[in-house]
Amino acid sequence: MQAPDDLAEATCLNCGQFLALAQTHVTAKAPTTATIRSSEALEWTPGQTAPRPDVLPAQYADWDEFRSVSPTVQAELLKLATCALPDMRGAALQRLPENLPPKVDEFGRPLATLTIPGEKRPVNYTVGIIIAVVGCLFLLAGGFELGTGRIQRVAPLLLLLVLVAIGVGIWYFFLRKPTLEVTVWIFENGLFLMRGPDVEACGWEDVADFYSDEYAGRHCYSIVTQLGCRLTLSTEISPEIMPLAEYIRLKIASAQFLPKLRKIFDGGRVSFGLLRLNRAGISGPIGGPWAQIARVLCDEKNLFLDIRGQETWHQVPLREISFVPLLMAIAHVMIEDFTRLPPN
Repeated sequence: MQAPDDLAEATCLNCGQFLALAQTHVTAKAPTTATIRSSEALEWTPGQTAPRPDVLPAQYADWDEFRSVSPTVQAELLKLATCALPDMRGAALQRLPENLPPKVDEFGRPLATLTIPGEKRPVNYTVGIIIAVVGCLFLLAGGFELGTGRIQRVAPLLLLLVLVAIGVGIWYFFLRKPTLEVTVWIFENGLFLMRGPDVEACGWEDVADFYSDEYAGRHCYSIVTQLGCRLTLSTEISPEIMPLAEYIRLKIASAQFLPKLRKIFDGGRVSFGLLRLNRAGISGPIGGPWAQIARVLCDEKNLFLDIRGQETWHQVPLREISFVPLLMAIAHVMIEDFTRLPPN
C-alpha cells in the first residue's frame, strides 16, 4: 500500500513514543509490477493431470480379475468389513478346557462364552438304566409267577408291558439323540463347542447353515455347525445372547462371501434354504434369471424379488432362507456383473 509523503509521525501503542517514518517500515512509493512478476509462467494442461475414469472390461478374464476389478464386489466387501460389530467387552467368558483341538489356535482370542440349556448326559444314562432295569425285574417277576401258574389270565398283557418298558429303556439309553447342554466359546474367527464329552472347532467359513426368524417380536437364530450340531439362540435363553448372535451373523457373512461367490463363478450352485443361486439366476419357490431380476430386498419377515415387467413382488419368508445377508450380497453382485462373467 502506498503512503502519502506528509505522513504524520506515528506513536507506539505500547510506550507512546514517536516513531520516525523509517521505523514504521512504510514506503512512500509502491513497488513496480515488474518486481512481483513471475520469471517463468507454469503451463497447466487438463488432459495430463485430470483423472481418467476406469473402464470395466466387457468380460472378466478369470476369478482374480473379477474379484479385484468389479466395483460391486469391492463395495460388498467394504460393506461387510465396515459393519459395526456389537460391543463384546461385557460378555461373560469362562475358562477354556484343556486339550483343545489344534484348529482352535487359528481362531484368535476368545471373546465370550454362552451356555445353551439342554439335558445332562449322566441324567440320560441314569434314566435309561432305571427304565431298563425295572423292565427286567418285571420280566423276571412275571416269569416266576407264570411258573407257579397263578397269573395265567393276565400273563400276555403283563408280558407285553414288560417288553414295552424294556424297549423304551433301550431306546432312551442307546438310540435316542438327546438335546444336550452345549457350551459355546466365541472366538474372533470361529466357535468352539463342548457338548457332553464331544467337542468341535468350527470356523466361520465352515458353518453349514444359519437361519433367522422372528416369533412374537423376538428374534431367533439357528446355527448348524460343520459336524451337524444345531444351536438355537433366542432371548428366551438370556437377553444378553442377542449381541452374541448378531456378532456370529456378521462374521459368518464376511467369511463366506468370497468362497460362495467363487463357487457360483466356477459354475456351481449354492443353496440358501429354499432358494438356490447359480450363474443363470435364482431358483426355488420364487426366482428368475439375473437379466429379469431388478432388486433383492428384505424386511424383518420376508425376502422380496423385484422382477422386471411385473407389478407384484415375489416373496418368501425369511425363516425358510439361510444366510440372508450373504444371499443378498451375492445377488447384488450377480445382478450387476452377470453379463461380464466368462463362459465356463
